[in-house]
Amino acid sequence: MLNYVITFTLFPGPCFSKKVGTLDVTWCVIIYNLAYNVGDTFGKYLAGTPGFFNHKALMYSFFLRFFFFLPITEMAIGADDGDSLIDNYFFPFFNMFLFAVTNGIVTSIIDSI
Repeated sequence: MLNYVITFTLFPGPCFSKKVGTLDVTWCVIIYNLAYNVGDTFGKYLAGTPGFFNHKALMYSFFLRFFFFLPITEMAIGADDGDSLIDNYFFPFFNMFLFAVTNGIVTSIIDSI
């Protein structure tokens, strides 16, 4: 249950508020959704691989999701403006992809236990 609280706290609200460079807001939302769906599907694929994850990996994947509160919140409030590492065209979408991969892993493994 807490996994879904984390997911719906960070996605879609705060994630969609980040405007990336000169991209229109509509394109940002479309690319965020695409990155999320591809990442979630990839995470579910990884979780479905036999012998790839165990219960400790599920626990680590779940707690890794708490890490995403920092970068997503920073991007949502604009604290990353001017930071060359975070404020670029690549990082927000890659961050969303990784967030979605962990979501796919955790939800698939929880459902299969």
